[in-house]
Amino acid sequence: MSGTGLSRLELKELKEANERLAWEEEKKRSPFNHALPVHLTIETTMACSLRCVMCQVYRSPAAMKQGLVGDPVMPVALFERIASETFATAKEMTPTVMGEPLQTPFFPKMLELLSEYSVRMNIVTSGMLLTREVSERLAPQLAKIKVSFDGGTKETFESIRRGARFETVVENVRGFDMERRKCDSDQKPILALQVTLMRRNIEELPRIVELAADMGVDEVVGLHVYVFDKEFDNQSLMHHQELSDSMVAEATKKAKDLGIRPHFPSPYLGKEYDSRLRSANPRAIRLCKFLWREVWVSHTGDVTPCCVPDRPVLGSLRTLALSEIWNGEAYQEMRRTVGSDDPLACCRHCSLRVQYEPSNTEGYDRERFLL
Repeated sequence: MSGTGLSRLELKELKEANERLAWEEEKKRSPFNHALPVHLTIETTMACSLRCVMCQVYRSPAAMKQGLVGDPVMPVALFERIASETFATAKEMTPTVMGEPLQTPFFPKMLELLSEYSVRMNIVTSGMLLTREVSERLAPQLAKIKVSFDGGTKETFESIRRGARFETVVENVRGFDMERRKCDSDQKPILALQVTLMRRNIEELPRIVELAADMGVDEVVGLHVYVFDKEFDNQSLMHHQELSDSMVAEATKKAKDLGIRPHFPSPYLGKEYDSRLRSANPRAIRLCKFLWREVWVSHTGDVTPCCVPDRPVLGSLRTLALSEIWNGEAYQEMRRTVGSDDPLACCRHCSLRVQYEPSNTEGYDRERFLL
Protein backbone atom coordinates (compact mmCIF):
# COMPACT_ATOMS: atom_id res chain seq x y z
CA MET A 1 0.00 0.00 0.00
CA SER A 2 1.15 3.54 -0.74
CA GLY A 3 0.84 6.57 1.53
CA THR A 4 -2.46 7.32 -0.24
CA GLY A 5 -4.00 4.13 1.14
CA LEU A 6 -4.22 2.77 -2.43
CA SER A 7 -2.51 -0.35 -3.69
CA ARG A 8 -0.17 -0.31 -6.68
CA LEU A 9 -2.92 -1.83 -8.80
CA GLU A 10 -5.47 0.76 -7.65
CA LEU A 11 -3.02 3.59 -8.41
CA LYS A 12 -2.37 2.11 -11.87
CA GLU A 13 -6.11 1.95 -12.62
CA LEU A 14 -6.63 5.51 -11.35
CA LYS A 15 -3.82 6.85 -13.55
CA GLU A 16 -5.09 5.03 -16.63
CA ALA A 17 -8.62 6.31 -16.08
CA ASN A 18 -7.33 9.87 -15.68
CA GLU A 19 -5.28 9.60 -18.88
CA ARG A 20 -8.29 8.32 -20.84
CA LEU A 21 -10.35 11.21 -19.52
CA ALA A 22 -7.63 13.69 -20.53
CA TRP A 23 -7.69 12.37 -24.10
CA GLU A 24 -11.48 12.64 -24.17
CA GLU A 25 -11.39 16.23 -22.89
CA GLU A 26 -8.75 17.16 -25.47
CA LYS A 27 -10.75 15.54 -28.26
CA LYS A 28 -13.80 17.58 -27.22
CA ARG A 29 -11.62 20.69 -26.78
CA SER A 30 -13.34 21.18 -23.48
CA PRO A 31 -12.34 24.44 -21.73
CA PHE A 32 -13.11 22.84 -18.36
CA ASN A 33 -10.87 19.82 -17.95
CA HIS A 34 -12.27 17.10 -15.72
CA ALA A 35 -8.95 15.22 -15.90
CA LEU A 36 -5.91 16.18 -13.85
CA PRO A 37 -2.42 16.55 -15.38
CA VAL A 38 -1.01 13.30 -16.74
CA HIS A 39 2.52 14.72 -16.87
CA LEU A 40 4.05 17.38 -14.63
CA THR A 41 7.24 19.35 -15.18
CA ILE A 42 8.39 20.72 -11.84
CA GLU A 43 11.25 23.19 -11.67
CA THR A 44 12.93 21.73 -8.59
CA THR A 45 16.14 23.75 -8.99
CA MET A 46 17.74 26.25 -11.32
CA ALA A 47 21.22 25.24 -10.19
CA CYS A 48 23.63 24.03 -12.85
CA SER A 49 27.41 23.76 -12.93
CA LEU A 50 27.53 24.31 -16.70
CA ARG A 51 27.33 27.56 -18.68
CA CYS A 52 26.05 26.40 -22.06
CA VAL A 53 26.32 29.03 -24.78
CA MET A 54 22.63 28.86 -25.77
CA CYS A 55 21.13 28.67 -22.27
CA GLN A 56 18.29 31.11 -21.62
CA VAL A 57 19.14 31.41 -17.94
CA TYR A 58 22.82 32.01 -18.55
CA ARG A 59 22.44 34.39 -21.51
CA SER A 60 19.23 36.27 -20.79
CA PRO A 61 19.45 39.64 -18.95
CA ALA A 62 15.73 39.26 -18.22
CA ALA A 63 16.40 35.98 -16.45
CA MET A 64 19.08 37.67 -14.37
CA LYS A 65 16.64 40.41 -13.34
CA GLN A 66 13.96 37.85 -12.43
CA GLY A 67 16.35 36.09 -10.10
CA LEU A 68 16.59 32.96 -12.19
CA VAL A 69 20.37 32.98 -11.84
CA GLY A 70 21.75 32.28 -8.40
CA ASP A 71 20.73 28.65 -8.01
CA PRO A 72 17.24 29.07 -6.48
CA VAL A 73 15.59 25.85 -5.28
CA MET A 74 11.94 24.89 -4.86
CA PRO A 75 11.07 24.51 -1.15
CA VAL A 76 10.69 20.81 -0.40
CA ALA A 77 7.37 21.54 1.33
CA LEU A 78 5.99 22.93 -1.93
CA PHE A 79 7.14 19.84 -3.82
CA GLU A 80 5.47 17.60 -1.23
CA ARG A 81 2.24 19.59 -1.56
CA ILE A 82 2.26 19.24 -5.36
CA ALA A 83 2.83 15.51 -4.95
CA SER A 84 -0.09 15.16 -2.54
CA GLU A 85 -2.40 17.01 -4.95
CA THR A 86 -1.40 15.40 -8.23
CA PHE A 87 0.77 12.29 -8.00
CA ALA A 88 -2.08 9.81 -7.42
CA THR A 89 -3.40 10.52 -10.94
CA ALA A 90 -0.17 11.55 -12.72
CA LYS A 91 1.82 9.01 -14.73
CA GLU A 92 5.08 10.93 -15.21
CA MET A 93 7.02 13.80 -13.70
CA THR A 94 9.95 15.73 -15.14
CA PRO A 95 12.17 17.60 -12.69
CA THR A 96 13.66 20.87 -13.85
CA VAL A 97 14.73 21.26 -17.48
CA MET A 98 16.31 24.69 -16.91
CA GLY A 99 18.74 23.53 -14.23
CA GLU A 100 20.45 20.22 -13.52
CA PRO A 101 17.86 18.00 -11.80
CA LEU A 102 20.51 15.81 -10.20
CA GLN A 103 21.60 18.90 -8.21
CA THR A 104 18.19 19.13 -6.49
CA PRO A 105 18.97 19.07 -2.73
CA PHE A 106 15.94 16.90 -1.92
CA PHE A 107 16.45 14.46 -4.81
CA PRO A 108 16.27 11.36 -2.54
CA LYS A 109 12.93 12.61 -1.14
CA MET A 110 11.72 13.15 -4.71
CA LEU A 111 12.52 9.53 -5.59
CA GLU A 112 10.77 8.36 -2.44
CA LEU A 113 7.55 10.20 -3.31
CA LEU A 114 7.63 9.06 -6.92
CA SER A 115 7.93 5.46 -5.74
CA GLU A 116 5.18 5.91 -3.16
CA TYR A 117 2.72 7.16 -5.79
CA SER A 118 3.96 4.93 -8.66
CA VAL A 119 4.97 7.93 -10.80
CA ARG A 120 7.74 7.40 -13.36
CA MET A 121 10.37 10.08 -13.88
CA ASN A 122 11.23 11.56 -17.29
CA ILE A 123 14.52 13.39 -16.84
CA VAL A 124 16.80 15.68 -18.87
CA THR A 125 20.36 15.83 -17.59
CA SER A 126 23.78 17.04 -18.63
CA GLY A 127 25.11 13.57 -17.84
CA MET A 128 28.01 14.92 -15.81
CA LEU A 129 26.59 13.65 -12.49
CA LEU A 130 25.19 10.41 -13.92
CA THR A 131 27.66 8.11 -12.16
CA ARG A 132 27.14 4.35 -11.92
CA GLU A 133 25.92 4.77 -8.33
CA VAL A 134 23.37 7.40 -9.37
CA SER A 135 22.36 5.34 -12.42
CA GLU A 136 21.76 2.28 -10.26
CA ARG A 137 19.41 4.26 -8.02
CA LEU A 138 17.70 6.11 -10.87
CA ALA A 139 17.09 3.45 -13.51
CA PRO A 140 14.17 1.64 -11.77
CA GLN A 141 12.34 4.97 -11.29
CA LEU A 142 12.66 6.25 -14.85
CA ALA A 143 10.39 6.14 -17.86
CA LYS A 144 12.91 8.03 -19.98
CA ILE A 145 16.24 9.80 -19.65
CA LYS A 146 17.49 12.39 -22.15
CA VAL A 147 21.15 13.31 -21.94
CA SER A 148 21.98 16.69 -23.47
CA PHE A 149 24.60 16.02 -26.14
CA ASP A 150 25.43 18.95 -28.39
CA GLY A 151 28.41 17.82 -30.41
CA GLY A 152 29.81 14.81 -32.22
CA THR A 153 33.38 15.74 -31.34
CA LYS A 154 35.03 16.70 -28.08
CA GLU A 155 35.92 20.16 -29.41
CA THR A 156 32.39 21.08 -30.49
CA PHE A 157 30.71 19.43 -27.50
CA GLU A 158 32.84 21.25 -24.94
CA SER A 159 32.71 24.57 -26.78
CA ILE A 160 28.90 24.53 -26.46
CA ARG A 161 28.43 22.75 -23.14
CA ARG A 162 30.97 24.80 -21.25
CA GLY A 163 32.04 23.07 -18.05
CA ALA A 164 31.13 19.58 -19.31
CA ARG A 165 33.68 16.94 -20.25
CA PHE A 166 32.98 14.89 -23.38
CA GLU A 167 34.65 11.70 -22.13
CA THR A 168 32.85 11.82 -18.78
CA VAL A 169 29.41 12.12 -20.37
CA VAL A 170 30.13 9.31 -22.86
CA GLU A 171 31.33 7.06 -20.04
CA ASN A 172 28.29 7.90 -17.90
CA VAL A 173 25.86 7.19 -20.74
CA ARG A 174 27.47 3.79 -21.26
CA GLY A 175 27.27 3.14 -17.52
CA PHE A 176 23.59 4.07 -17.38
CA ASP A 177 22.86 1.72 -20.29
CA MET A 178 24.46 -1.12 -18.33
CA GLU A 179 22.41 -0.33 -15.23
CA ARG A 180 19.09 -0.06 -17.05
CA ARG A 181 19.64 -3.50 -18.58
CA LYS A 182 19.18 -4.90 -15.06
CA CYS A 183 15.57 -3.62 -15.00
CA ASP A 184 12.65 -5.86 -15.92
CA SER A 185 11.85 -5.52 -19.62
CA ASP A 186 8.57 -3.67 -18.97
CA GLN A 187 10.34 -1.25 -16.59
CA LYS A 188 13.44 -0.58 -18.69
CA PRO A 189 13.70 3.18 -19.28
CA ILE A 190 14.24 4.73 -22.71
CA LEU A 191 17.72 6.23 -23.16
CA ALA A 192 18.00 9.22 -25.50
CA LEU A 193 20.48 11.88 -26.53
CA GLN A 194 18.98 15.37 -26.90
CA VAL A 195 20.64 17.84 -29.25
CA THR A 196 20.07 21.59 -29.40
CA LEU A 197 20.50 22.15 -33.14
CA MET A 198 22.52 25.20 -34.21
CA ARG A 199 25.04 26.21 -36.86
CA ARG A 200 27.94 25.18 -34.66
CA ASN A 201 26.88 21.53 -34.44
CA ILE A 202 24.45 20.76 -37.27
CA GLU A 203 27.13 19.18 -39.47
CA GLU A 204 27.97 16.77 -36.64
CA LEU A 205 24.42 15.46 -36.25
CA PRO A 206 25.12 12.26 -38.26
CA ARG A 207 28.19 11.67 -36.07
CA ILE A 208 26.08 12.11 -32.92
CA VAL A 209 23.76 9.40 -34.24
CA GLU A 210 26.76 7.09 -34.73
CA LEU A 211 27.92 7.76 -31.18
CA ALA A 212 24.41 7.09 -29.89
CA ALA A 213 24.39 3.66 -31.51
CA ASP A 214 27.83 2.89 -30.09
CA MET A 215 26.68 3.88 -26.56
CA GLY A 216 23.53 1.76 -26.64
CA VAL A 217 21.14 4.69 -26.93
CA ASP A 218 17.56 4.21 -28.20
CA GLU A 219 16.73 7.66 -29.59
CA VAL A 220 18.28 10.91 -30.73
CA VAL A 221 16.08 13.99 -30.28
CA GLY A 222 16.83 17.29 -32.03
CA LEU A 223 15.37 20.68 -31.10
CA HIS A 224 16.01 23.98 -32.86
CA VAL A 225 17.86 26.51 -30.73
CA TYR A 226 16.03 29.56 -29.46
CA VAL A 227 17.93 32.83 -29.84
CA PHE A 228 17.71 34.88 -26.64
CA ASP A 229 20.13 37.64 -27.59
CA LYS A 230 21.26 39.18 -30.85
CA GLU A 231 24.87 38.06 -30.46
CA PHE A 232 23.72 34.46 -30.88
CA ASP A 233 21.53 35.17 -33.91
CA ASN A 234 23.98 33.66 -36.42
CA GLN A 235 23.63 30.26 -34.74
CA SER A 236 19.96 29.92 -35.63
CA LEU A 237 19.38 27.47 -38.46
CA MET A 238 16.72 29.84 -39.76
CA HIS A 239 19.74 31.37 -41.55
CA HIS A 240 21.05 28.00 -42.78
CA GLN A 241 17.91 26.17 -43.83
CA GLU A 242 19.27 24.16 -46.76
CA LEU A 243 22.25 22.95 -44.72
CA SER A 244 19.96 22.07 -41.81
CA ASP A 245 17.57 20.07 -43.96
CA SER A 246 20.46 18.22 -45.59
CA MET A 247 22.08 17.23 -42.28
CA VAL A 248 18.77 16.22 -40.69
CA ALA A 249 18.00 14.03 -43.71
CA GLU A 250 21.44 12.40 -43.54
CA ALA A 251 21.16 11.84 -39.78
CA THR A 252 17.66 10.40 -40.15
CA LYS A 253 18.82 7.86 -42.72
CA LYS A 254 21.83 6.92 -40.60
CA ALA A 255 19.65 6.51 -37.52
CA LYS A 256 17.30 4.15 -39.32
CA ASP A 257 20.23 2.16 -40.69
CA LEU A 258 21.68 1.82 -37.17
CA GLY A 259 18.41 1.02 -35.43
CA ILE A 260 18.16 4.37 -33.64
CA ARG A 261 14.82 6.18 -33.45
CA PRO A 262 15.23 9.73 -34.84
CA HIS A 263 13.05 12.59 -33.56
CA PHE A 264 14.14 15.58 -35.60
CA PRO A 265 12.36 18.77 -36.71
CA SER A 266 10.33 18.95 -39.88
CA PRO A 267 12.17 20.38 -42.92
CA TYR A 268 12.39 24.13 -43.35
CA LEU A 269 12.24 24.32 -47.11
CA GLY A 270 8.98 24.29 -49.00
CA LYS A 271 7.04 25.54 -45.98
CA GLU A 272 6.83 29.28 -46.45
CA TYR A 273 4.85 30.93 -43.69
CA ASP A 274 1.44 32.19 -44.78
CA SER A 275 -1.25 32.85 -42.20
CA ARG A 276 -3.88 32.55 -44.94
CA LEU A 277 -3.21 28.82 -45.11
CA ARG A 278 -4.12 28.42 -41.50
CA SER A 279 -7.34 30.37 -41.96
CA ALA A 280 -8.24 28.17 -44.90
CA ASN A 281 -7.49 24.93 -43.07
CA PRO A 282 -7.27 25.50 -39.31
CA ARG A 283 -7.75 21.83 -38.44
CA ALA A 284 -4.53 20.95 -40.25
CA ILE A 285 -2.73 22.19 -37.11
CA ARG A 286 -2.56 19.61 -34.34
CA LEU A 287 -4.10 20.89 -31.14
CA CYS A 288 -1.75 21.63 -28.25
CA LYS A 289 -1.29 18.61 -25.97
CA PHE A 290 -0.05 20.64 -23.02
CA LEU A 291 -3.32 22.37 -22.17
CA TRP A 292 -5.16 19.11 -21.47
CA ARG A 293 -2.43 16.73 -20.33
CA GLU A 294 0.60 18.59 -18.96
CA VAL A 295 1.48 21.40 -16.60
CA TRP A 296 4.67 23.29 -15.68
CA VAL A 297 5.43 24.57 -12.19
CA SER A 298 8.29 26.99 -11.49
CA HIS A 299 10.53 26.79 -8.42
CA THR A 300 8.51 29.68 -6.95
CA GLY A 301 5.17 27.92 -7.45
CA ASP A 302 4.04 29.76 -10.59
CA VAL A 303 1.94 27.53 -12.86
CA THR A 304 2.36 27.84 -16.63
CA PRO A 305 0.97 25.69 -19.46
CA CYS A 306 4.23 24.77 -21.19
CA CYS A 307 7.85 25.72 -21.89
CA VAL A 308 7.34 28.18 -24.75
CA PRO A 309 8.94 31.60 -24.13
CA ASP A 310 6.50 34.36 -23.14
CA ARG A 311 3.93 31.84 -21.91
CA PRO A 312 1.55 33.33 -19.34
CA VAL A 313 1.54 32.56 -15.63
CA LEU A 314 -1.90 31.09 -15.00
CA GLY A 315 -1.79 31.11 -11.21
CA SER A 316 0.43 30.62 -8.19
CA LEU A 317 0.55 27.70 -5.79
CA ARG A 318 1.49 30.24 -3.13
CA THR A 319 -2.17 31.22 -2.97
CA LEU A 320 -4.21 28.56 -4.83
CA ALA A 321 -4.48 24.80 -5.14
CA LEU A 322 -3.35 23.36 -8.46
CA SER A 323 -6.88 22.11 -9.14
CA GLU A 324 -8.18 25.70 -8.86
CA ILE A 325 -5.57 26.97 -11.33
CA TRP A 326 -6.01 24.00 -13.71
CA ASN A 327 -9.62 24.98 -14.34
CA GLY A 328 -9.38 28.68 -13.59
CA GLU A 329 -10.58 31.25 -16.10
CA ALA A 330 -7.09 31.85 -17.54
CA TYR A 331 -6.58 28.14 -18.32
CA GLN A 332 -10.08 27.81 -19.74
CA GLU A 333 -9.53 30.83 -21.99
CA MET A 334 -6.34 29.29 -23.39
CA ARG A 335 -8.16 26.02 -24.13
CA ARG A 336 -11.01 27.92 -25.79
CA THR A 337 -8.75 29.95 -28.08
CA VAL A 338 -5.77 27.69 -28.89
CA GLY A 339 -7.44 26.15 -31.94
CA SER A 340 -9.07 29.38 -33.09
CA ASP A 341 -7.90 32.08 -35.48
CA ASP A 342 -7.05 34.30 -32.51
CA PRO A 343 -5.04 32.34 -29.90
CA LEU A 344 -2.67 33.95 -27.41
CA ALA A 345 0.57 35.21 -28.97
CA CYS A 346 2.62 32.44 -27.35
CA CYS A 347 0.33 29.87 -29.01
CA ARG A 348 0.22 31.65 -32.36
CA HIS A 349 4.01 31.61 -32.68
CA CYS A 350 4.63 28.28 -30.94
CA SER A 351 7.60 26.47 -32.48
CA LEU A 352 6.62 23.14 -30.92
CA ARG A 353 3.54 23.13 -33.13
CA VAL A 354 5.60 23.02 -36.32
CA GLN A 355 8.86 21.29 -35.48
CA TYR A 356 7.49 17.74 -35.52
CA GLU A 357 4.47 17.99 -37.80
CA PRO A 358 5.39 16.96 -41.38
CA SER A 359 1.86 17.78 -42.56
CA ASN A 360 1.69 21.23 -40.98
CA THR A 361 0.60 24.09 -43.21
CA GLU A 362 2.25 26.93 -41.31
CA GLY A 363 5.96 26.41 -41.66
CA TYR A 364 8.65 28.29 -39.78
CA ASP A 365 8.96 32.02 -39.26
CA ARG A 366 11.45 34.27 -37.50
CA GLU A 367 9.15 35.06 -34.59
CA ARG A 368 9.33 31.44 -33.44
CA PHE A 369 13.08 31.18 -33.10
CA LEU A 370 14.64 34.65 -33.07
CA LEU A 371 13.48 36.07 -29.78
